[in-house]
Amino acid sequence: MKRGIFIVIGAMALLLIRGFGAPLATNMAIAPAELLRAHLVSEKRVIITDTNGSQIVWSDGVIVEITDSLPAPLRTLVNATPNHTDIRSTVQRVEAELHTDYHPSHLREKSSHEGYVEFEADHPQIRALLNPVYVAYVQARYPEASAVMKSRYDPVVFTVKGQIKALIMPVKLSNK
Repeated sequence: MKRGIFIVIGAMALLLIRGFGAPLATNMAIAPAELLRAHLVSEKRVIITDTNGSQIVWSDGVIVEITDSLPAPLRTLVNATPNHTDIRSTVQRVEAELHTDYHPSHLREKSSHEGYVEFEADHPQIRALLNPVYVAYVQARYPEASAVMKSRYDPVVFTVKGQIKALIMPVKLSNK
């Protein structure tokens, strides 16, 4: 049952992704937020927030988002968490490396693994698999975002005008 829910949510997210950076209609921004909320609830993801600043910084261990406001489907879920910790230091560490260690990347047309989306940097050639639910959410929230990556193990960083808006951790598949 749990796997079936993930497949449906993932399939819906894949349908929403139409090439990273392509503008989406504003009324579509709610659908990816609802998909992400459904994913967070069905997977029993633990939400943590950093309350030491004016902006909202939240994470579930896969995504870190830095924002002034949350879409309605996520607002209650994030605001209700009793889990608070320092997430900003992670964002600051990434920010310090952004211009030296991270490389421009783009969403590949076809992923090398079914059920995931794949980002790629050309120089050096790096690829990382991401959960499509998180990517659809970030695309809808920040359609003008640029993506950069450091390695296949480090987060793909989404920036708008040089400001970090979200980090998404890549999926690490086991070798079977």
